[in-house]
Amino acid sequence: MSKRYPPGPRRTFPLSGLLGYRRGPLPFFQNLAAQYGDISYFRLGPQEAFFLNHPDHIKDVLVTNHQSFHKGLALQRAKRSAG
Repeated sequence: MSKRYPPGPRRTFPLSGLLGYRRGPLPFFQNLAAQYGDISYFRLGPQEAFFLNHPDHIKDVLVTNHQSFHKGLALQRAKRSAG
């Protein structure tokens, strides 16, 4: 059974997402939202990531169903420092 992912940019080479992100995180995420809508999938190097661009989706992941989702290291660190 293959995995189904939301739409997102195709990787032209293994580090393409990472390079786009490093050029400018804000334009990178603005482009994701403009091209792919409220939920998109991308890879930053070997890391798989999902971008949520709607408050209801963000609340579902971070509050309502938080136990069902694995959060990345950056979000885990932010939780420790921000509470």
